[in-house]
Amino acid sequence: MSKGEITCTIDLANWKNQINKSAADKRKALDNTIRTVGKRLYKKIVDYTPVGDPSLWEYPHAPAGYVPGSLKAAWTISEEAGYTVIQNPLPYALRVEYGWSTQAPEGMMRRAIEEYPILVKRAATEFKL
Repeated sequence: MSKGEITCTIDLANWKNQINKSAADKRKALDNTIRTVGKRLYKKIVDYTPVGDPSLWEYPHAPAGYVPGSLKAAWTISEEAGYTVIQNPLPYALRVEYGWSTQAPEGMMRRAIEEYPILVKRAATEFKL
């Protein structure tokens, strides 16, 4: 080294490991955020789902075999091919979603989805994204 020369040595392997660890930590935080938002959205949908009250119906009698709370209990959440899927297989779920119920005139899913940005922000903050 000659007089006045400056030398800098960088440990590239260590630097690469630090970057990879940081990226892995962010991927984990993102995965946790996505799962948490899906679960919280699911909970909101279930919470917003009405339990049938025959006294509010146009014809105040329940159909044969009707069990109050069936719609609420039928919601499922699953992960399929990288997607969180929330669904309700009951044939009247769509009707209730779109105004058939005076107890949930703005639906269950649509109401919960309005809160989606808040759920994402909270989870992202929680997992330090």
